[in-house]
Amino acid sequence: RDGWRHLRYMLMMAPNWLFFVPGAVALLLGGIMIAVLLPGPLVIGEVTLDVHTMLLGMAFVLLGVYLLLLGCFVKAFTFTERLSVERKGFASWLRHIKLEHGLIFGMALVVAGFVGDLAFFLSWSSGGYGELSVQTGMRWAILFTALLIVGVEVFFASFFMSMLGISREHYVGDYSLNE
Repeated sequence: RDGWRHLRYMLMMAPNWLFFVPGAVALLLGGIMIAVLLPGPLVIGEVTLDVHTMLLGMAFVLLGVYLLLLGCFVKAFTFTERLSVERKGFASWLRHIKLEHGLIFGMALVVAGFVGDLAFFLSWSSGGYGELSVQTGMRWAILFTALLIVGVEVFFASFFMSMLGISREHYVGDYSLNE
């Protein structure tokens, strides 16, 4: 029982190992899967990797972004509440990356994903909503849908990160609570 308490405490105080490493691995693996399969199926011996594998890649990308954002939330909270050793790199990052940066980046991803999905939908509708072409349509729809969802995650996570930057004692963002 004491071993679990100790492990739990160590994991909670180590967001790099709990969130960032698995998140980065999932994001990288998923991104590679999507990029490799975007041009077409990949045949390895008797195994053919196709859109189903791309969907798995999209799931890895979404999971990776989610874990990375959770890691950022934990780091911001532990920093502002002084639960961890002050790290100058993270403090600098919090001071220089503003809410607006995250909103612009998130909206750019949302717009790119929406425009791509809209083009795919219009192409599909012009064909009478028939069978979807895996080779031309579904691959791009998976990519653009991933961009759309990641953009929404980043957009709303930016607000949450900004709220976490406000501490009861000090604010690490771009203005002071004492003004």
